[in-house]
Amino acid sequence: MNARYLFSIPLLALALASSRSAAADGDSVPADAPATPTPDWTYPGNVAIASDYIFRGLTQTNKRPALQAGIEIDHASGFYVGAWGSNISWLSDLSALGAGNISSSLEIDAYLGYRFKFADAWGLDFGLYTYYYPGDYPNGFTSPNTTEGYVALSYGIASLKYSHTFTNAFGFADTKNSSYLDLSANWEFTPTWVLNGA
Repeated sequence: MNARYLFSIPLLALALASSRSAAADGDSVPADAPATPTPDWTYPGNVAIASDYIFRGLTQTNKRPALQAGIEIDHASGFYVGAWGSNISWLSDLSALGAGNISSSLEIDAYLGYRFKFADAWGLDFGLYTYYYPGDYPNGFTSPNTTEGYVALSYGIASLKYSHTFTNAFGFADTKNSSYLDLSANWEFTPTWVLNGA
């Protein structure tokens, strides 16, 4: 996905810290114990406090902080579905520019897709992503709600992603079939820190 925050607080951090602490106290699993089977379903989540919500190079909160959270349901086959949300101000800020009364201050995203690895370091990810902005809008205002299809090819820490809109894009009229290309890299240089670039 896109670089959305400067630092995050993983939901599982406390559990991981507790398990590492237990292992350090001598409660580690014996070397000859059978490996724990990989579960069919996993539920990764995240909560973040951001100094600014940046999406595709543009601030979504007028350079103000954002509270963000998301959860994903992953199956071992590669299928996944998820939801993510954040406060925003770019739509309500349009009211001050004469666009009429716009009350939307929340973004709620929903997505589903399929991802898999091949040839060791290569990966492919594709799916649908919907951006939903609940609120009131003046008559004639183009809906900012946007649905995209995407496909991403990755190699190691680098990824090239192509997104294509099936609706008007983010409130701009006559923008159906717009596209966006994103080249990014995510380097996890410690177990708790990741450097993102796009």
